[in-house]
Order: sequence, then structure tokens, then C-alpha cells
Amino acid sequence: MVLVNNDDARMGGVVTALTMSGQGSEVSDKNDLRPGDLLQYWKQKPGEPSQAAGHAVVVHRVRTSEGVLDERSPSAEGPRHVSGIGVLSAHTERDGQPDVYTKGFVDPDVAYMRWFAVRPAGSPWAMR
Repeated sequence: MVLVNNDDARMGGVVTALTMSGQGSEVSDKNDLRPGDLLQYWKQKPGEPSQAAGHAVVVHRVRTSEGVLDERSPSAEGPRHVSGIGVLSAHTERDGQPDVYTKGFVDPDVAYMRWFAVRPAGSPWAMR
């Protein structure tokens, strides 16, 4: 929890790795999140106030003031107000079955105590 609260770069996981290796650009404002971005989030572990739990996910859909963006949306430039993101989450297996699913929209600034995101190099979405 101390590393998360102190914004330690190690808590960025894949975000830090891709940014430092030049394979992606950091996204730090939720209004800049777009489909295909990778996000590492941290939440307080339920029932354990001194513990954090994290997960790396792919931003799958983005709810904006102009509508929902997904992988088929044209990559128009310009600022957008983002009110929520839907993420693609995967685990190795749950109940003997592959476990890949899309979570419903959440506001990352509210749902997570800390999040890091990166836009992989080659993404059709321009960085502003």
C-alpha cells in the first residue's frame, strides 16, 4: 500500500515497462483514455485497509460525451469528456474454463484508488 500511495513507478507494471522502453506513451488523464490502452489499477483490498490489490486490463470501451468509443470507432482527434471505461479482464482459468470478460463502465478516478495507463506504439488514437 505504501508503494501505491507514494506513486512508486513499479506500481505501473506494464505501463511503466512500455513507457520506459519507448513502446508506448503514458496516459495520465481519464479524458485521454481510448480503446486499446493498457491500464494497471489498484484498489484497497476488501477488509484489509493496509493492503492493495491490483490488476492489468485492456481498455475495451470508453463512454464519452459524444457516445461510446470501441475498437471500431474512427480515431478522431480532439478532447472528449470521459465518464467511464469498460475494460477487458482476463484470468488464466475460473471453474475450469477460460476466464476473459468485459467489465461494465466505471469512472477510473472513482473506482480505483490509483491507476496507470499507456497507449501502445502504433495505436490509431493520437496522443494530445
